[in-house]
Amino acid sequence: MRSVLQLDEALPFQQRAAWLQRLGWLGMLMFVLAGSVGGFGQGPFARRAQDSGNGLLSLEYDRVAREGAVTRSEIRIDPAAIRNGHVDLHLGKEYLARVQIVSVVPAPAAMSLTPDGVRYRFSAVPTARALQLRIDSEPVHAGLAPLELKLADGTGLQVRQAVLP
Repeated sequence: MRSVLQLDEALPFQQRAAWLQRLGWLGMLMFVLAGSVGGFGQGPFARRAQDSGNGLLSLEYDRVAREGAVTRSEIRIDPAAIRNGHVDLHLGKEYLARVQIVSVVPAPAAMSLTPDGVRYRFSAVPTARALQLRIDSEPVHAGLAPLELKLADGTGLQVRQAVLP
């Protein structure tokens, strides 16, 4: 005598499970691709450049930074912004509340606290070349760090940097 095992196939359940499994594989693939192109800090699309609109101030920075790791912001100031042998650069207090400044290169000639942030004064001579600055900072809080830069004439730019734990 032949024995026949009767099982419920539950075809709708199996189809849903297969669909969810494919969705999970797609999610993992997207996660790996995002990481490889810079979605989590390092990669070809990890850096971003922003301009003030009038060309006097530009910033190149990491879109995504890591809490506790040093991140570099490169600032270019056009020679037309130099007044009386110096240029003033203001850094907003919201950014300063979320990061610790590690270094500023070249070293500013003076630094002063203002109610809405910090003002750095750099000695500069008007030349045909832009003044290049570098600010290394270490994020101390995860989340969005709003970075605001302003020159003495009011020219400025604002960006948001994502900080991952």
